[in-house]
Amino acid sequence: MRLFNLKAGIPLPDPSTKQFAFVVRDGAALVTYSGLGRLPTGEHISDLIANLLRGEMRDMNGTLSAIAAFATNHIAPIALGIPPEFRQHTFAVAGHRHGRPFFAEVRNVDVGPVGHPSNQLLLRKDFTVAVVAVPQDGIASVVGARDYLGPPDRALLNRIRGVRPARAGDFLKLLAAVTKRTAQAAPELISPECWAWHLPVGSNQPEAPQPFTYGRPIVVSSTPRMITHGLDFNAAMDFIKREQAKYGDWSEWQRHFGQITLEAMRLAMRLEVGQRVKNLDTNETGRVALDPVPGGDINDIGVVWDSDTSRVDIASRSRISAIV
Repeated sequence: MRLFNLKAGIPLPDPSTKQFAFVVRDGAALVTYSGLGRLPTGEHISDLIANLLRGEMRDMNGTLSAIAAFATNHIAPIALGIPPEFRQHTFAVAGHRHGRPFFAEVRNVDVGPVGHPSNQLLLRKDFTVAVVAVPQDGIASVVGARDYLGPPDRALLNRIRGVRPARAGDFLKLLAAVTKRTAQAAPELISPECWAWHLPVGSNQPEAPQPFTYGRPIVVSSTPRMITHGLDFNAAMDFIKREQAKYGDWSEWQRHFGQITLEAMRLAMRLEVGQRVKNLDTNETGRVALDPVPGGDINDIGVVWDSDTSRVDIASRSRISAIV
């Protein structure tokens, strides 16, 4: 969760949640990453990717391709301009596909030839998807903190990677403790407090992420986000809770509940204004101008097509695909 100011050479007080999850047609995955946490605009990478995945149903391959395209466009140019030791950025994607364990990395490095320096990693100018076959005894993945993870913890992770604990919470505590010890080796780069997440075997529904604070505050707004079949249900529920707080009278709340629920669903599937899109029927390309469309159907999106930028056209959400 740590943010580090490379120019000033100091850690920043505000956190960045470097985790998110997604549920897609053929599986589900938990994602964590190391590297750039926030763009110079102040926008957090995890929020931008969650917004990107919202509003469109994809499969696992399509989702990984979308993340790689986003990272190529927004992260790769920045990585090329920072000190070499901070250039590597890796998304670790762990979950299930078609009911079987799945692991992949979306990264801007390749493994170099034997004898190549810097851990045999070669920096790329773009991001690529590397799917790793999961063996019977599982995978223990460490991204970003390889140089700071102590040998005892490295051996511990390799020893337990094929173990299925009786209680998932015990495993989360163990992983959080590893993070805490690793943070002691690099306190400016790694925060001891963290979120730990569990995706049960045979399930495409991640359990609620658990905070491990060790006496330090973790703000609720840093809770990792999850996109389910293109829907951001957390954003919808947050909206409903905020609206409910405005009504002191229960009957008044009930009277407005239907409209508030509709607005919440619109928010859950909303495409970002400015998002590049393609019409699946005509192959026309353009940008989202309105979502939702005031007074329109829940499936309506306002798009300005490249062929005619003078007007906003109302398109059906089901016939629009995001371009990344």
